[in-house]
Amino acid sequence: PPPAHSTTNMGEQTSNTSIVVSLEGRQAKLFISRKRSLLVVDGICVSASSNYLPSGKNCLLHVRPETETSAIGLSEDAQSLARGLVSEGAQLEKGSWANIDGQVLVVRVDRNIELNRKGQRLLECEAILQVRSKDDASLGAESSIEILERELTFVNLKSERHQIFAHWLVETYGKERLCNGAGVLDVAGGNGEISRTLHKLGIPSTLLDPNPRCEKDAPFGILAHPLDGDGRDLIDLEDEVGKTVRNCSIICGLHPDSATEPIVKLALRLEVPFAILPCCVMPKLFPDRKQKRHGDPVRSHSAFCQYLLDLAPEGTQFRVDHLDFIGRNKVIYSI
Repeated sequence: PPPAHSTTNMGEQTSNTSIVVSLEGRQAKLFISRKRSLLVVDGICVSASSNYLPSGKNCLLHVRPETETSAIGLSEDAQSLARGLVSEGAQLEKGSWANIDGQVLVVRVDRNIELNRKGQRLLECEAILQVRSKDDASLGAESSIEILERELTFVNLKSERHQIFAHWLVETYGKERLCNGAGVLDVAGGNGEISRTLHKLGIPSTLLDPNPRCEKDAPFGILAHPLDGDGRDLIDLEDEVGKTVRNCSIICGLHPDSATEPIVKLALRLEVPFAILPCCVMPKLFPDRKQKRHGDPVRSHSAFCQYLLDLAPEGTQFRVDHLDFIGRNKVIYSI
């Protein structure tokens, strides 16, 4: 094999004991015991760092409870990841193979790769860096190696994610537009990193979050309210909350969880732009979400993104972009 190497990045490090692999999943099987769980993903190698693993080779990826999943916004076990990967209706708990819903996984694995009796390469997964749809239009004509090299330069620090998104907002909409009215409405922003960065850039912003985790004397507005449905309850308020929401210039959310769809609906109601980075699908909390194309429940991240894109009014189309960090980095936005 090629000599060991080390690639150091701001948020992700590939040591001389690890490699990064892009794997196109075909099927998955979940093994569950009282103490541990194991997710096995059967897939084809698309590319690997330093060509350590030949493309086109069949691999079995082992995802264990200790596998790092924070980069994709997941803090749960392998079972949760499995349900997000496989096709709707698959009987994972029965230990049978289930087809994967067109997913490509970018993972960091132990470079000590063994073969099983069938000649399949066994990959021990250390961290899941990204999960995305195979048909993602953003892949375009880029080669798999180019995509993988870009993955290695992404940042994984949460604070930098917020800064990157804030700067993207300025580059996309312009400072003058963002400063209109009450400024940016930052939904489910938690500690206010987006609003704080916008303030430094001279742009007014208000954090709308039921449980804000920032200082009371923050240099931006704070509204301790949830966003539900299409936000009508907030719009109808005859106080500072209602005034701020009604007069915002744009609504944004970085991994806003249950507020993701409400951001889109509130923006449509107010006729203002929005920009969101979807993360958690939460199918149990929203069991009535159905895919427009075939009516199946929305359970995977790729299906959720398409569901959000399908919310665009007839004759219009939302846009898609990607930010330079590892994890759920797809931006769905309107102009």
